[in-house]
Amino acid sequence: MVRQHSRKGISRLVKDQEGFLDLLIRNQDIWRPLGRGREIPEERLVAAMDVLGSIKTPLFETKRGVAG
Repeated sequence: MVRQHSRKGISRLVKDQEGFLDLLIRNQDIWRPLGRGREIPEERLVAAMDVLGSIKTPLFETKRGVAG
């Protein structure tokens, strides 16, 4: 089931795939220092890995970093 959310502010400028990856990473950035690791469901990790090599923004590109 895919939920539709209203995107406001700067998040409207971020592509869905980039926002998805950012959310996964930021969640880990918050939980780990608190010693409260969060397990990410496997299907979300697989989806993240599938799109990781295609992200290209004015600030960074992931293709070279994940090649191979």
